Amino acid sequence: MTIAPRQLALRFPPRRLCTLESFEAGANPELIARLAAGDRARFSAVWVTGGAGAGKSHLLQAACEATSRAGGTAAYLPADLARDAATLIEGLDAMDRIALDDFPAWLGDASREAALLGLYQGLAARNASLVVGADVSPRAAQFALPDLASRMRAAETLAIAPLDDGARRRLARRIADSRGFTLADDAIAYLLNTGPRGSGELVRVLEALDAASLAAQRRVTIPLIRSVLRATA
Repeated sequence: MTIAPRQLALRFPPRRLCTLESFEAGANPELIARLAAGDRARFSAVWVTGGAGAGKSHLLQAACEATSRAGGTAAYLPADLARDAATLIEGLDAMDRIALDDFPAWLGDASREAALLGLYQGLAARNASLVVGADVSPRAAQFALPDLASRMRAAETLAIAPLDDGARRRLARRIADSRGFTLADDAIAYLLNTGPRGSGELVRVLEALDAASLAAQRRVTIPLIRSVLRATA
């Protein structure tokens, strides 16, 4: 059964908290501004690169949220849908923005890549937008179809700069405030010194801390942080 583009957008909506405003910018203000741009005068293909936990999924979902908020149509597709790409993305070129996460997982199969090439061409014909996320550059990705490779390797490449300690501290405080729990200065220092470097992993640890704090009916302390870090390692 073919899924209509609007149905797909409703089935796989961006996470509510994944907005460009909620992404800790750090050294990435130009990248965020580029994803926020709603230029319908020309087609855009953007390749977002970054290591594990850099925030690629957040940014892709946030780009779709920004398009939807501006009155356009958008769909974010995670990599676990890649095996059904040949039929799943049929008709998605009618949308204003498509975001494909973990793009290398979509590659390597000729039928999937033929569908992706058709999507690319359809979006280009309508001056729409394609955004993909990957942990490698376009040149390092392995394609099955030369035509798709040439187009995607010509995409604008935006690299996510890692967060420095100041940005990680702001992110930790903002997530804690949004969830209604307090992080003392010594607790933040311990978390930043011993916890994960990537923003995505840091957010997941903070979410786990919130859950553990509520379950134990206790405030977030260094012993609790230590326990959650062990559990999430």
